[in-house]
Amino acid sequence: MKIVYCTTFSKAGFQEYAREFLESFLLFSDLDLILVLDEDINDLPVNSKIKVITNKYSNQIQNSYKDLKKTDDYRFQPNRFSYKTSCVKLSYDYAKNNNFEFLIWIDADSLIKKPSFDHVIKSLLPEDNHIASFFDRDSSYGYSETGIVCFNILHPDTDKFIYDCNDIMVSGGILKYSEWHD
Repeated sequence: MKIVYCTTFSKAGFQEYAREFLESFLLFSDLDLILVLDEDINDLPVNSKIKVITNKYSNQIQNSYKDLKKTDDYRFQPNRFSYKTSCVKLSYDYAKNNNFEFLIWIDADSLIKKPSFDHVIKSLLPEDNHIASFFDRDSSYGYSETGIVCFNILHPDTDKFIYDCNDIMVSGGILKYSEWHD
């Protein structure tokens, strides 16, 4: 079973939380990680388990939301979540072209605390007839928690699902809906 993780973060996010995530990932995961970044980060760890991809959607995301009124309410910050969907799309393309079977999105503010983490993730993988699965902490919020999402690269509809999710976010099409988050 070939599995790869992916995540993204800004330069400020690297300083605030992602550095610690990367340290914990490198310590406790045996799998590879795709980082999709839109800016160079000088003190990013260099490790054979980490593949860095440039986010080619960054300019489109910035243009799609340049006139959007700023708010502290995450439900109305689609630009923030557009980096997530573009990371998943670019990582999916890389993973599919490199014969991976599963792609795991993990929020970069996560911390891995035990070497059994990969084993737990494997128990969450979608079945053959499912596009994706996720780790649901508490759906009482009225929406799903998507800090960890497992994608089945071998499912025939995963392409369309990931591409459509990314397109609606990076194009600004999400603004037609009542909330604009993932």
